[in-house]
Amino acid sequence: FPSHDSQVQKGFIWLGTWDGLSKFDGYQFHNYKVSVGDNYYMRSNRIQEMYEDKYGNIWLHTYDGEAHCFDPNTEKYWSVQALKGDKNGAFPVEKIIVKPSGKVWLNSVTDGCVLIADENKTVQFFNIENGTIRTNKITDIYEDKQLNSWLLTNNGLYQLSNKGKTTNYFVENENKNDKDKSN
Repeated sequence: FPSHDSQVQKGFIWLGTWDGLSKFDGYQFHNYKVSVGDNYYMRSNRIQEMYEDKYGNIWLHTYDGEAHCFDPNTEKYWSVQALKGDKNGAFPVEKIIVKPSGKVWLNSVTDGCVLIADENKTVQFFNIENGTIRTNKITDIYEDKQLNSWLLTNNGLYQLSNKGKTTNYFVENENKNDKDKSN
């Protein structure tokens, strides 16, 4: 799925623009822009990157560093920001990583990462605050042939098995740099 446009399985061309998400059906354009007063809140309609997951959802990385998911079947947006519960719902996303298994990872520079695990949008946070990992700085995420996820961090390597168990390797008990998230 190229970063700014694509023709998905149903024959539509999707475009990430500076003024929202647009769909071209072969005859006309349909714009999916969030406006003030809508049920869904999006600080910026300027789309920087977009990806399609295994289930046909379109993941948008907006100019302000947030991630949003658009469901083409319902034509509605969904976001993990509201689930975070702090920072006015903000979860600053550095990159969106879509894996062939259907897992979608939202990687933050300062707040760890979020896994959207399946079609039902089951969400799991990985960060220092909830104790799932001992850092908030994830460098990359890899998925092996057994569908285990591997998180490469500045404080070790973490394996999330396809059964949900987390194992860490080469992890220090305490990292002073992680306590101060501004570093």
